[in-house]
Amino acid sequence: MIVSRSCELDKPMRKHYLVAPVISIEDLQEEQKSEEALRNLRENSIIHRFYLPKHESNLPESFADLTQMLPLHQSFFDKETIENRLAARLSAVATSALQFALSDFYGTKFGFSHKDTCPQTGPYSCSNCFYSGQPRPLSRNVATGDRFGNCDQCGEQAIWVKIPSLQ
Repeated sequence: MIVSRSCELDKPMRKHYLVAPVISIEDLQEEQKSEEALRNLRENSIIHRFYLPKHESNLPESFADLTQMLPLHQSFFDKETIENRLAARLSAVATSALQFALSDFYGTKFGFSHKDTCPQTGPYSCSNCFYSGQPRPLSRNVATGDRFGNCDQCGEQAIWVKIPSLQ
């Protein structure tokens, strides 16, 4: 799995890409396929494994092993290889889930939780709402030092991000 913030494969200035091996659930040992273990995997409750459902492009039900991520030089990703080997792209919701998984894995969040205090007064929006396709993601003005609090739609699962100024 190529791990990037965006589709950076077509940007020539990138010298390296972060990759993680994808392992089919079929290849796991039987004791790793218990009902509880598979439920935890599918819920992305295992901090170092990112679940990938079966995809019509010949990708079986799998997971990316985040403990084995490493950078590879761009020469491994020529245009022909990418066009012939790219199995699927993550949806916006799955991309958000990957960001959360990576932030948990590395111990930092991409945004602020409901318990965090605001570092800079301004407008903030719940990115969880945005990436889950809510027609109107919750936005609010938060003052420096105030707690972000729960999102009306996501509750404690909210991840608050500062809305950039358009000026």
